[in-house]
Amino acid sequence: MTPSFYDREAVFFDFDGVIVDSFHVKTRAFAALYADDYPEIVEDVIAYHNANGGVSRHRKFEYFEGVLLGRAPTPQRLDDLAGRFAEAVVEAVIASPEIEGAERLLADLQAQGTPCYVASGTPEEELKMIVARRRLAPYFRAVRGAPAEKAEILAEFIAAHGHDPARCLMVGDALTDYRAAALVGVPFLGVASCAEAAPFPPGVSIVSRFGAPREALA
Repeated sequence: MTPSFYDREAVFFDFDGVIVDSFHVKTRAFAALYADDYPEIVEDVIAYHNANGGVSRHRKFEYFEGVLLGRAPTPQRLDDLAGRFAEAVVEAVIASPEIEGAERLLADLQAQGTPCYVASGTPEEELKMIVARRRLAPYFRAVRGAPAEKAEILAEFIAAHGHDPARCLMVGDALTDYRAAALVGVPFLGVASCAEAAPFPPGVSIVSRFGAPREALA
């Protein structure tokens, strides 16, 4: 049974792949950073990124450099990669289509007085800029991103606003989102194009889009 959005004290959203259909933008950017000099690891780069949605780009670069290339990544190297990655993706994420019905859902939640938050693996300042450029900021009470971990972000939202975790909802597209929600005791709704593509354990409720407001919130 799909969890209801009604009677929630708060709803927490991941961003890429949940509000905005931008996961593929970042997949291409990770691949492009290694395609010229290290084409032999590109498939592994893509596979790791796809299997670790919601994990910060710095942690992914640490894996690509340390495990796939077998060299200790320096802070300078990680910052350089992260900067080049941001240059490649920010405008593309801003221009990406929404997940069908996402903004309509946010507007309906706002109208019924349900506070919404963003908890993402994207660097926080970059995330806030993207949310603002897409004119979504008014829908969210707070927007948080890396370097904080998602479970830490959810716990901070809950503590700061006195929410009952059991009466909240986390909406995400990655196993990282599911695990963060489970860690803090928040019910979870997954977003995936189809059940076969979902990374979640059996029994997790999944949607591919958000329908008409009353349908989505039922």
